[in-house]
Amino acid sequence: YALYLPGILLNMTALWTYLHRKDITPLRALIWVIPNGFAYLRTDSRISFALALGVLAAGLVLRYLPWVTKPKWLWSILSGSYLLSAAFSFVFTGIYDGAIPWMRRLNSMLESRLSLGKRSLEDYGFGLLGKKISWVGHGLDAYGNLTEGRYTYVDCMYVKLLQRYGVVFIVAFLALITWAMC
Repeated sequence: YALYLPGILLNMTALWTYLHRKDITPLRALIWVIPNGFAYLRTDSRISFALALGVLAAGLVLRYLPWVTKPKWLWSILSGSYLLSAAFSFVFTGIYDGAIPWMRRLNSMLESRLSLGKRSLEDYGFGLLGKKISWVGHGLDAYGNLTEGRYTYVDCMYVKLLQRYGVVFIVAFLALITWAMC
């Protein structure tokens, strides 16, 4: 699968940044940009590359500008980030309309995640306790044959959790993860 390499590199970059947060330097961070940039050029994995750059930048900011993380309002915003992200995902996926130019551009920036999520919500809906859904992605099935049929895979964590496990689970998950961030 083409996106394994960028995903693994992102995880390695984040782990390295965490482990070396006290002694990270711009040169060491730049060294991690090279393999992530290579993976981006080979796979067009914009999200993994952008997140890797963001993690490295955050590591440098925390190392050289530690006062940035002191304000309590910043932590209040960050503790609500899962709620904001979920709200963004649900609202924009639910109202997505490819005929509106700015939504089409946003969908393109998000690598078609809005249109795929919208189609999945229209096809399968969601329930209070979830549904068993077999999404179809591009690639090979368990027998090594190319998958056939319409691409229905949902890559948005919040929409996927909502459909697979239901409203009760997603509300409990968001409450728990927000509480843990506080």
